[in-house]
Amino acid sequence: MHLSADVLLVTVNSHETRQLFEAFNEIHKVTPNPLRPRSRTYNDFGEINGMRVLHTLCEMGTSGLGSAQQAIDESITDLQPHSVIMVGVAFGVNPKKQAIGDVLVSRQLSLYEQARVGAKTNIARGDKPHASAELVNYFSNTQLYWSEAKVRIGLALSGEKLVDSPEFRDQLVAQEPEAIGGEMEGAGLYVTCQKRKVDWILVKGICDWADGNKGEDKDARQALAARNAARFVATAFQLAPLKRVTNPFEQAALPEPQSNLGESENAFIGREALVETVQVWATDRTVEWILCLRGPGGVGKTRLAREAGRTLRGQFDRICLVNLESQSLETVTPALVASAMAQTLGLSEGLKEPDKELAGLLVGQKLLLILDNFESADTKATRTWLKDFALTGIKCLVTSRKRWTVRNIARDVLVKRLVVPSSPTRDFDMLFAVQLFRDRLDSEVALAPYATLSDSDRAALVRILQVTEGFPLAIQMVAANLLHWEGTLASLASGLGVKELAYRHDLDESGGGPERHESMGACFQWSLNLLPEDERARFLKLGVFPYDFSPEAAQEICGVSLEDLQRWWQRSLVERDTTPNSTRRFLLSLVREYAREKIRKSDESILIGKKTDYFIKYMINSDKNTIFEILKEKENVVHAIKNCIRNDDSRCLVFFNKIAEIFYTNGFYEEEIMTDMLKLSNNNILIANIYYRIAESYYHKSDNLNAKKYFKKCFTDINDCSEDYVHSDLLISASVRGRYDILRRREENLFGKKVITKFRKKDLIIYGYKKAIELLRDNRELEKLHLEYKIGVTYEIQKDFGEANDIFLRCRDGFSGKDIRYFANSLFRLGKISYAYEDDEKGDQYMNDCLKEYKKINNKFGICHANLQLASSYCRRSHSDYKLFLDCAYEAALETNSRRTMEQYNKILEGMKNK
Repeated sequence: MHLSADVLLVTVNSHETRQLFEAFNEIHKVTPNPLRPRSRTYNDFGEINGMRVLHTLCEMGTSGLGSAQQAIDESITDLQPHSVIMVGVAFGVNPKKQAIGDVLVSRQLSLYEQARVGAKTNIARGDKPHASAELVNYFSNTQLYWSEAKVRIGLALSGEKLVDSPEFRDQLVAQEPEAIGGEMEGAGLYVTCQKRKVDWILVKGICDWADGNKGEDKDARQALAARNAARFVATAFQLAPLKRVTNPFEQAALPEPQSNLGESENAFIGREALVETVQVWATDRTVEWILCLRGPGGVGKTRLAREAGRTLRGQFDRICLVNLESQSLETVTPALVASAMAQTLGLSEGLKEPDKELAGLLVGQKLLLILDNFESADTKATRTWLKDFALTGIKCLVTSRKRWTVRNIARDVLVKRLVVPSSPTRDFDMLFAVQLFRDRLDSEVALAPYATLSDSDRAALVRILQVTEGFPLAIQMVAANLLHWEGTLASLASGLGVKELAYRHDLDESGGGPERHESMGACFQWSLNLLPEDERARFLKLGVFPYDFSPEAAQEICGVSLEDLQRWWQRSLVERDTTPNSTRRFLLSLVREYAREKIRKSDESILIGKKTDYFIKYMINSDKNTIFEILKEKENVVHAIKNCIRNDDSRCLVFFNKIAEIFYTNGFYEEEIMTDMLKLSNNNILIANIYYRIAESYYHKSDNLNAKKYFKKCFTDINDCSEDYVHSDLLISASVRGRYDILRRREENLFGKKVITKFRKKDLIIYGYKKAIELLRDNRELEKLHLEYKIGVTYEIQKDFGEANDIFLRCRDGFSGKDIRYFANSLFRLGKISYAYEDDEKGDQYMNDCLKEYKKINNKFGICHANLQLASSYCRRSHSDYKLFLDCAYEAALETNSRRTMEQYNKILEGMKNK
């Protein structure tokens, strides 16, 4: 029989095993089946949430026959599990801060057996291994959805000794002050799993304090501790599967295109040697992982990268071009670069931390990534990240104006300008610059007048090519517009408006040359001057787009028709997106820069206003199902919302929330863009909304520290500025998500004193709790019950005992067997209400029942208050036994060491004396 498991659960004693079986039966409705494939017996829970779960028993301790080390080693051989989780009981170290039943999760172990024992001091020499980071993260996330007992994640002590001495316990804690508890099998779990390369972790409940009183109420305490640990693990399995991550490329519902490079639309001349260089680099996995095509703007780096990529289609599973020029942030981060790459690859949805997760998703894929215009994202941080990313085995072809060489990791190849003739020599027609010029003429059916060139024409062409300085973009632009030139080649050379320039090698060899070139400006201006004035004005308006745009947006915002776009493409002024089925257009970066310079300031402000209006309407009319269409307009939408914020537009809040709703619903979290928006806004309501969305992003990434920080900022801002409570729902949401979902501190009031006070003024406290219940997920029934309990307390304070009684009856039934503390609290509240109705018999019954429950968990506060209520009831009826209850209450009050409890005790005592 061949068995395999995703998860192996390990227990030691009967309490642990029985509670584990009961927890999985209650939560997952499964009963284990015993199996014996070899020498060990396993209990098979079958498939739970898509993962195979099996269980085995081991003996107490680490060494010896059948102990943890031997049992787990045999089990790994038999089952090959992904993870081993030891579930059971442990001792606590601080009865003042911890409670029986608290769940301990090992982030780290301290193996205390190995030590140097000296005359005066002992020095620990054991390992301090870390548990699996994946499992620590897994159970840290589970903690957010579980409230049956306190969960403590930290360092656990592990050794062969059954510790039941407060002196020895304190000695261990002195050596490890951060210890949260201790047990006996963790060392064996760690040693075996570390050796076999299997993830491991301990999850155990506190059953005693190692204080010499292990036998006191032993069975009940061990049962409670084991039950809480088992239910915590079972709940974790209910929330998310724990198994090896499969590759998303293998799970794609729709076949992905092999590349997004499209097909070439013009002849490619003069770069064959460079294409061959890229081919050799791409197919040789022993050389650098990053190749940078370096050169000044307009030299043809993007075209070269595209053409080289097209020739490599048969060598890679996928080839994707990612344009980094279009990013909308002032400061580009590795996360933003990774997000752009993931979006192009179709992997953005649900990716929480793209800069950390993307490489893992692509492991094993034969992938070529072309990162275009990397100078737009070139920072020290992004370079470091890309180096680490490429070292996972992914070839990255980069185009940039900046030099980039790292030994054994990255090298750059200089893309030089085409050589231009100095005179019309015999080899004139063999030069690539001349061939490119004539080819572009031929494609425009403009060659006829120049099929045979006179000596004067050849001399004029030399001067034209010298003006272009060998930049392919300038050569093509001039050639494409020659059809519309009514003069001779000689007059064209003069018409370009630039003196003849010597061929300057410094533009190539200086590492990229100047950002702007006189030649490019002259060629662009000449091409522009050939357009009629009204057409020229329309073209310049396209500079308002940060990168690409749809024909519909160009028509609505700039008054540009499809015929205009086609005509300008033929003149090399506008480029077409060659991705299959795409109708989008864009301006090359240099052309866009020139166009922006020429737009008049008055026209620019009008255009920005029109663009803002267009994209507000576009987003308001969109829904979450059109996310992939919206992503194409992401840069334009971001620019529009930023303009809205700058101008304090009244539509800003609606616009922002619509954007956030669509992006967040589809799993696209853009906290960098949100952070950018914060810098622009002075509107407190908008700032609070932005804080909330940033916090929500971190919350979904399980970054609770940052989530808490931004929820608190949102909470503070909205609390300060919404006196009329128009935005009370946002206030409640921030409070619930920030305090309840993340901090998980049930003893802390849900909304905090400020909100409670303001809600009471507006009589919204019950509405707030009900709204909070709506915000919690469907599988958070216990948390919802806690909130309903608070509603019951509010009704009780308002002396609406009927409503309160109904709620506490539901809470009593709901908390039974799940949360002892709140089960006892519900009984206590029911007893108080019965006394208020003067039903002393029922009140006494409830108080005695809750007193038993408080004693189980050693809750001194509860014991004190229940005894006080019984004493008050018996005194009111002139029953002499009230003194017994009063004495018990006094003892419990002293043990709490709480001034408030003593004040309440004295207050009730004074009332009894008066009676």
